[in-house]
Formats: sequence, structure tokens, C-alpha cells
Amino acid sequence: MPSEYYSYSLQTVVADTTNEQRIRAAQEMAADVTKTKDITDSDFQEILVDCQELLGMSDGEIADKLLVSEPTVNRWVRGKNLPHRLVRPGIITWVAEELSVQLEPAGDVDVSSPGMVLFAKT
Repeated sequence: MPSEYYSYSLQTVVADTTNEQRIRAAQEMAADVTKTKDITDSDFQEILVDCQELLGMSDGEIADKLLVSEPTVNRWVRGKNLPHRLVRPGIITWVAEELSVQLEPAGDVDVSSPGMVLFAKT
């Protein structure tokens, strides 16, 4: 085999992956993380950054959806002053739902639910 085969980088693999595959992978990660008792800082930040990139949303757009300020989302994306651990599952659930909407055909989107609850009594 040619030597360039062995130098095939992960970045190239990611770049060659379709957007739909990337969205599915991010959605699966978000769903898996919400099943754990404690979402780590790094997992939360990674999922939020992926969501922002895949959905093409600005800090302000995410802030509007989550009913927080734009600077708050900006700090979360940079890994600073992350939300309390009890709030993270609700945010990650929202991320997973937003990613799943991207995968649905346009005619199958359910708009009957105006929003979601980010805080749940445990």
C-alpha cells in the first residue's frame, strides 16, 4: 500500500463525512451523555460547540432558545462559568432535539410543542 494511505488523518476522515453523519454522531453523543448522572465540563462544552457548528447557530440564537444571555452562551462555549450540573441535562436534551429536527424531512417536523422545560425536579 502507498505510504500516503497510512498518513490519512482523522481530520480528513471528518472532513469527508457527510453533514448528516456528523449530526447523527453529535446527536448520539448528546443522547448518551444525558443518560449519565453527571455531565462533565468537557462533554458539555464539546456538545455545545458541536451543536453550534452543525446547526449554524450564533451565541445569540442559542441564548434566545435557552432563555439566557448571549454572553452566558459565549462563556459556555469557551468553557468558562458553565451551567450548574443539574441544568446541563436539560440543555443537552434541547441540543439532541435540535439535531434530530435537522435530520427529519421538512414535512415531518412537529411544531405543536412550543418549547421544552430545561429544569426538571429530580
